[in-house]
Amino acid sequence: MNTYQIDTDVQLTTTFTRLSDGTAIDPTTVSLVETNPAGVEVTYVYGSSAITRTGTGAYAMTITPNMAGYWTYKWKGAGSVNITSPDTVINIASSRLITS
Repeated sequence: MNTYQIDTDVQLTTTFTRLSDGTAIDPTTVSLVETNPAGVEVTYVYGSSAITRTGTGAYAMTITPNMAGYWTYKWKGAGSVNITSPDTVINIASSRLITS
């Protein structure tokens, strides 16, 4: 598990591949689900959020966690390929100086 400082940009990335042969593929719909330490879940969708396509099947989004604790995220692809990433947890370190 990676640890980052509070209020620091964190780039989340994924590459979607066809399970049968490992070829990178663009799903019809790409989304990123994020849950903060308070349990608030937010879903971002490519084309209507800050998710960017960085290559065939490759997507990225930068978040700036403003709360200390464990954040969980998951990428989801649907349509031309239906696949999800594992739940990924990152730790955001608390700060005595930043209390947001």
